[in-house]
Amino acid sequence: MGSYLIPFSKSAFRIFNRKPVFYRIGSAMPGASPEAKDLDQAKRYGINNLTPIILTGGTVFLIPFLFSYATIDPVSSIRFLAWSILSIIIILIFIFQGSGLSHSYDFTVIYRAIFPIAIGCIVVSGLSLIKAINLADGVFEWLKLFLSFTCLYLASLILGRNKASISFLTKLVILAALILGLIGLGQYLQIGFTEIPGNNILYGTMVNANLFASALFLMLPFILFGALQFSGGWYMLSLVTLTGVIHVIALSEARAVWGATLIFIVGMVMFVLLGHPKLNFSPKEKYSYRRRSLTVIAIFLISSVGAIWSHSHSNNHFCEFSSRPLRAELQTSEPLRRSIQSLTDFKGRFRVWQKTLPMITAAPFLGVGLGQWKIVWPAYEMSQKTLASQGVRREVRIQRPHNDFLWVCSETGILGFIAHLFFWGVLIIYSLRIIGHAGEIQDKIFAAVMLFGIIGFAMISCVSFPKERIFHSIFFMLIAGGLVAIYHQTFPIPKAVKAYRILSLNFIILTILVFGLICGYTRFEAEAHTKKAIAAYRAKDWNRVVTEIDKANWRFYNLDPTSTPLFWYRGMANFSLGRIKEARSDFLKAHADHPYHIHVLNNLGTCYAKLLNFDTAVDYYKRALFISPRFEQAILNLGVVYFQMAKYRQARQTLLDFIKHKPYSKAAAYLKMVEDKIDSIEKRDR
Repeated sequence: MGSYLIPFSKSAFRIFNRKPVFYRIGSAMPGASPEAKDLDQAKRYGINNLTPIILTGGTVFLIPFLFSYATIDPVSSIRFLAWSILSIIIILIFIFQGSGLSHSYDFTVIYRAIFPIAIGCIVVSGLSLIKAINLADGVFEWLKLFLSFTCLYLASLILGRNKASISFLTKLVILAALILGLIGLGQYLQIGFTEIPGNNILYGTMVNANLFASALFLMLPFILFGALQFSGGWYMLSLVTLTGVIHVIALSEARAVWGATLIFIVGMVMFVLLGHPKLNFSPKEKYSYRRRSLTVIAIFLISSVGAIWSHSHSNNHFCEFSSRPLRAELQTSEPLRRSIQSLTDFKGRFRVWQKTLPMITAAPFLGVGLGQWKIVWPAYEMSQKTLASQGVRREVRIQRPHNDFLWVCSETGILGFIAHLFFWGVLIIYSLRIIGHAGEIQDKIFAAVMLFGIIGFAMISCVSFPKERIFHSIFFMLIAGGLVAIYHQTFPIPKAVKAYRILSLNFIILTILVFGLICGYTRFEAEAHTKKAIAAYRAKDWNRVVTEIDKANWRFYNLDPTSTPLFWYRGMANFSLGRIKEARSDFLKAHADHPYHIHVLNNLGTCYAKLLNFDTAVDYYKRALFISPRFEQAILNLGVVYFQMAKYRQARQTLLDFIKHKPYSKAAAYLKMVEDKIDSIEKRDR
C-alpha cells in the first residue's frame, strides 16, 4: 500500500520547493524581499516538505486501501493504527523543528473559533465517559474523536502553508477516487477485487455498499474542484474520475447518497451557472466556468442513466463470494445463526430514532456515555426481533441509530450535541465568508464546492453512520482543514504564538497519540484473537476458545463488533466443558461489560439453574424477557425452571403466552409435559 506514495514523492518536492508562500513572516534579514524570505525559510526548514506528502499521501493513498483478514471488522482497527502512526510522525517532525517551526507554519490558526469548539467536543465527550457502562469502548471512541481533531489541526497548518498544498491534495484525491471507482466496478461486474472483504456486490474497500457510496461522495468536492479549476491532463482526468464515481454511486443503491449527490451537483453547478454576484467573474472566466459546469451536468446525467440501464439489465445483484467472509464473522450466539448490524429501510430507522429520544431525555446533559448507545439500546427497545431468511434465523442486533446527530446527542447529551452543531455551523460560516471576501477566484470556488459537500454530507449523516468510520472522519477533516486554511489566509490574525506554547501543545498531542497507538494495537491483537475464538466456537473446540479469549486483552477490548462480550464466548466454552461455576463467573463478567445482552442474561439464568439456585435463575430469565418478550430460549428455560420448582401452573401460563404468538415451536412440546404433570397431580388429589 505504501508504494502508492513513491510516484508522487519527487514531483511533490518540486511543487513544495517552488517559491512557497508562507503566511507567517519568518526570520530572514531585514529588508529582504518576500521571495528571499520564503526561499530562506524553505532552505532552513526543508524537512517540512515531508509533512504535506505524509498527510495527503497517507490519508488519501494509504489508509483508504488498508484492510486486514486477521480481524472481524477488516478495516476499522488497521486504519486506526495507520492514522495514529501518520499523526505521530507529523507531530514528531513538528517537535524536531523546535522554535524554527513558527517560520514555516502559521500557528495563529489555533485562535480560530473552530478549535475551541473542537476542544469543547473533546472535553464534553470525555466527561460523558463518567456515565459509561463499558469504559473500553468509550475510551476508544474518544481516541477516534481526538484523532479527528488532530487531523483538523494538522490539515489546517499544512494546507495553509502554501498555495500548492490544496492543489496537490486535490490531485491525489482524484487519483485515489479513480482507483476506488475501478475497484467498485470490478466488484459489480465480478471481474476482480472480490477477495477484498465486504458484503453485497459493491463495497470497494469500505466493507459496506452504503459506506462505500458515502466515501466516494466525500471525494466528490475535490473532484468537482479539479473539474472546474484544472486544465490540460488533470482537467480530463477530473472528468473521467467524476464520470466513474457518479456511475458507481448510482449503482450502489444508496438512496441517501443519491439525494446528497443530486443536491451537491445541481446546487454547485447552478451556483456557478447563474454567476453568483460574490464570485465576481470576468467575462472570460464566466464563459469558462459555465462551459465546465454544463460539462459536469452532462456527465452527471449520462453516468446516472448509464448506471440505471446497466443495473436494470443485470441479473446478478449479489456477490456470494464477497459477502461470505463478513457475514460469517457475525455469527455469535445460539440458537441464532447470523446477526444483522444495519437497517435496510427508512421505516426501521425511523423506529430506532423514535426509541432513541427517550434515551436522550433520560440523560440530557452528558448522555449515556460515548460509545454506549449500542449497549444501552436494548433497554429502550424492549424487543429483540428475529427475521427468517432462506431457512436461517437472524437476529436484529442494532449497533447504531443511523443518525449521527441523534447518536451524538444520546451519547454526549445536549452539551455535546450543541458543540457538534456549532462545529458544522462554523464550517458553513467560513465557507460563506470565503465566497464573499476571498481575493482569488479559486479560493471562492473551493469554498463553494466544499460548502455543498458539507450540506450533502449532513444529509447522509442524518440517515447513516459515517462518524463511526475512519475514512469518513479523515476526509471530513480534510475538507474542514482546507476551509480553515483558506479562511485564515483571507482573514489573517495579527498575533504571534510563542514557541514554548507550540511545543507544549505538540507534546500534549503526542502523548495522547502514543496512548492511542498502544490502545489501538492492543485492540487489533485482541480482535484477531477473538476472531480465532469465534472460529473455534463454531468448530466446538472449547479449549481453544478459552485459550484465545485469554490471549485477548479485555481491558482495552471486551466486546466484538456485534456487542457480544468476549467473556460470553469463554463462558459458553466452560459451560460446554461442564465447568458450570467457571462459566457462571465468565457470564457475570460478560454481564458487567454488557448488562442488557439477552444471551448473557439467559445463560446466567441457566448456570444458576444448573447450580439449583432457581430463584436467581428466574430473575435473570425475566430480565432477558423484559428486553425481548418473545425470546424463545429464555421462555423455554423459564418454563423448565418453574417446572423444576414445582410451580406447574406458572410454567403452563408462561408457555401458553408464548404459544399464542408462535404456535409451532418447542414450547408446544414443553407445554404437553407440563399439562401431563398437572393432570397426574389432579388425578392423585382426587
